[in-house]
Amino acid sequence: MLDPLFDFIGSYWWLAFIFGGSIVGGVKGIAAWSDRRARLRHEQRIELMRAKAEVEALTGATPAALEASDQQVRRDRLARLLESHDDVSRRWLDYELDEAKRIAFPAMSDGGDPFTAVFLRARQKADALRPAPDADLGVAELGAYRDAVHGLEDAFDAAEENARRLRGDRG
Repeated sequence: MLDPLFDFIGSYWWLAFIFGGSIVGGVKGIAAWSDRRARLRHEQRIELMRAKAEVEALTGATPAALEASDQQVRRDRLARLLESHDDVSRRWLDYELDEAKRIAFPAMSDGGDPFTAVFLRARQKADALRPAPDADLGVAELGAYRDAVHGLEDAFDAAEENARRLRGDRG
């Protein structure tokens, strides 16, 4: 029953050296992506718990106080999102402005690279939705900007991982 499998393995054992690195790299990439998504879900759950705790603390408050609290929560979230957006922009500019990094990681500056192209589109979308720091956003606008920033972070991480993979770095 297993003889054909063992015959194949006995005849083509050397393929493990050719495809082994690709398989291990793919598994590591999937694991890194999965860890990133799990971390984002965890942060969103914590954010939801904080919001619920604030609402519970404000029960019995006037509608004006609840609205003011809601606006403050949105301003705090906006400040964190703007900081994340700026962080990704700084990380990307490191690749653009540092000649050594441009030479070492050419894929990060190559708009023709699929991963970099996805990042550049995500950056364009996040930049278009970026509000002023003192803007009073509604829930829908804040949600759209939040999704754009999270997409920007994911796209940059994927492009950076791809650039490192193309260079041959594993760390």
